[in-house]
Amino acid sequence: DGFSVRKSILFLFHHLLMILIINCHIFSVPEAPKHVVLDPVPEMEVGKPYNLTCRVSSVAPIRNLIVTLLKGGEELLVETFENHTVPAATDALVTHQIIAQQDDHRAEITCHAALDLRPEGPLFERASDNESLVSVGEFVLTAPVPLWKTFFSSDPHLEAPLVMETNTTMAVHCHVSGVFPAEEAQFDLQFAGKSWNLSTSVSGSSVSAQALVSSSSTGEHTLLCTVSLGRVSRRVEKTVNILVNQSVLITCRCNETGCSGTVMHLSDGKHLLVNGHPPFLQYALTTRKEDDGREFTCQVARMVDGHPVAKETLVYLTVFYGPQMNDSSCPTKLTWTEDSEETLTCSAQGNPPPTVECKKGDTSYNIGVQQRVQREHGGIYHCRATNDYGHEVRNVTIEVKCKFSYRLMIYKINCRKYHSFSVRVKITDHIFRESVFLNIS
Repeated sequence: DGFSVRKSILFLFHHLLMILIINCHIFSVPEAPKHVVLDPVPEMEVGKPYNLTCRVSSVAPIRNLIVTLLKGGEELLVETFENHTVPAATDALVTHQIIAQQDDHRAEITCHAALDLRPEGPLFERASDNESLVSVGEFVLTAPVPLWKTFFSSDPHLEAPLVMETNTTMAVHCHVSGVFPAEEAQFDLQFAGKSWNLSTSVSGSSVSAQALVSSSSTGEHTLLCTVSLGRVSRRVEKTVNILVNQSVLITCRCNETGCSGTVMHLSDGKHLLVNGHPPFLQYALTTRKEDDGREFTCQVARMVDGHPVAKETLVYLTVFYGPQMNDSSCPTKLTWTEDSEETLTCSAQGNPPPTVECKKGDTSYNIGVQQRVQREHGGIYHCRATNDYGHEVRNVTIEVKCKFSYRLMIYKINCRKYHSFSVRVKITDHIFRESVFLNIS
């Protein structure tokens, strides 16, 4: 990248012979790095290796080049080229391998090139544009097992009844745990040849999606839930049998010999459904859950000596159906105050009566039992109602208004005119992992 010159000068001064030796190092014309470019960084899967590549073009002398790869303010690699003796301008290529981690998500990668000719010459510096890392972890257990050993340890879970009636709605719940970044998970739900709208909720590394689906066609239909995170996707499916609404035939009979000359009435206690003459009356009914416990009356009447005489009998209809919850029976959002006494109520309709269990993570909560509210009670509860005819799932979010403990600190500040100061306070909610900043000026 240059050459050295040694020059000796001899001269006589006042009868003294003096020798002046001059050493010169002559550089070739330096060229600062023209371009410093980072190759595009692909979307990375947690636990897998990826290369970061930096390209520095047209630099001389290359032996004085220093290339540094940075992640935020952290030096990942410092590469020097002392052993390169090519004097002409040339290109440099630097590659560094990293193992993608959750903490890498949204980190900024920069490549910095410096041509250092000091002390004989100047310092030339140039940096690349920043590249933002995108790390995705697919259904990964976050602790205590190392991330790179736990891929696909948890597939999505789909909850839905296996049987439903035509033209009725069915609640579907699809959720997955151990996802990073959870807020970027995408859900797709297919049922009976259609894609359905979903509402999603995120809690830590868990994501849930809910939808109401229906079908007018009978037979077996596939219910498919797909969860995608970047280029990675997982799916789970169930087969749901669609049945025509169950019909019942209510029959009112009069088989006695004295039935001749009588009039028969079939009513439901509120309305006359059908009337006629013996030997029987029939009324066809497509049952709904609202018909459970419905009362039907069969009456036979005739005139005796000018006065009406009637006999009647009662029957009650029993309709079995799966659990159903709504905002009234199981609210989706509750706000409690720390140290107050509160009761979690969540129930479901159904016949036979469903059992309901609410869990936060793996811990069950005592429904209907009054408890003193602690901060740990805040979060999302997964409530599930079950009976012999199916189940329904509902997420209940409890927000706890905490009584913050604080420390008073007094600072004495001598202020001059036009002098200003500011204080920045950070308050963190350790339940929902959210922070708020207060600026006081």
